[in-house]
Amino acid sequence: MDRFDEISLQRIKDLSELYYLVKELILYWEETNPEQKADLQVINELRNAFDHLMRAFAAKFDVNKHEDSGYVAGQIDKAFGHVYRAGYDTLDWIGLNCKLYISEELTGFSNETINTVIPQYYRTIKPELEEFNETFADLRQKKDIGNPNLENMLAYISAVKTIREHQKNIIRLKPSLIEHETKKRHAEKKTLTIGFVIGLVCVIVAFLLGFFLGPTSNSPQEAKSGPQVLQNYAPMTLQKETKTGSNLPGDTLGHTESKKQLTPNPTTK
Repeated sequence: MDRFDEISLQRIKDLSELYYLVKELILYWEETNPEQKADLQVINELRNAFDHLMRAFAAKFDVNKHEDSGYVAGQIDKAFGHVYRAGYDTLDWIGLNCKLYISEELTGFSNETINTVIPQYYRTIKPELEEFNETFADLRQKKDIGNPNLENMLAYISAVKTIREHQKNIIRLKPSLIEHETKKRHAEKKTLTIGFVIGLVCVIVAFLLGFFLGPTSNSPQEAKSGPQVLQNYAPMTLQKETKTGSNLPGDTLGHTESKKQLTPNPTTK
């Protein structure tokens, strides 16, 4: 059995460091995601990495001999690539979960409440979340399984940790958000109730004033002058009828009959 050469040993060391870094991410994801379990795709990547690593060991220990001198190094590189992909997939899930969690935790709170309790949210946190969307897309685009770059992964991890800190801060301030929003809604409800009562009182007062005072045309002065006009009008009518009373047919007939009685009848003599 030949010993691992220096290059293979360095690759195994790099693989070990990457594996423990990714393992930490996977454990964190298992604890924070709602289903409390690892992603199946990540598990498959680790299984494939283990398979390639065992092939390298089998060839090195003459369990499965290979004449190709670069076979062992190639299998170690493939194992590194699978662990690298598992790390990126886990970071994708963690970043997405943190952003969704922050959004859900702030749902139902007014902008005024958020700005009062978390003053840095609109100034710092929200702009950073928007920038992270572009950062994540750029880092995923740079992901190259055939040529892994640990610097890009470390930058991705740093961005995700920043989002995680924002998430923890919002969780810590959640009771204050609830308290402030409750007081705010009670104050708004009280204001609406007072406004409604004032409006209702104004309507009732206006109705009572209109009912008791009545329309302006029925004032006492006009009611008093009405009968006086009728009184002035009645004597004038009677006076006119008195002056023209001798011209009535009944009066003329009576007057004629009286004259007939006073005239002597010539035939009587």
